[in-house]
Amino acid sequence: MDRTAVATEIRSFLAQESNLPDSLLGDDTDLFGEGILDSLMAVSLIAFCEEKFGCRLNGADFSEQDMRTIASLAKIIADTRNGSGV
Repeated sequence: MDRTAVATEIRSFLAQESNLPDSLLGDDTDLFGEGILDSLMAVSLIAFCEEKFGCRLNGADFSEQDMRTIASLAKIIADTRNGSGV
């Protein structure tokens, strides 16, 4: 699954969980700055990604900055799935 497909799945999850139209969730939207992600939602998002994409996202391997946007998280996941690691 490429970055675009991963980003689409993440966007759909976030839209559903936050009750926002996915059109408001651009690839570079600051998810923390806009109040879309808080600590609880971040944990839910990580769990979703691990289940959906079959990857392990270890908090020691990536930071809040890596989850700040859909694009940055999609890159981490796509790289992990392609064997590049986090």
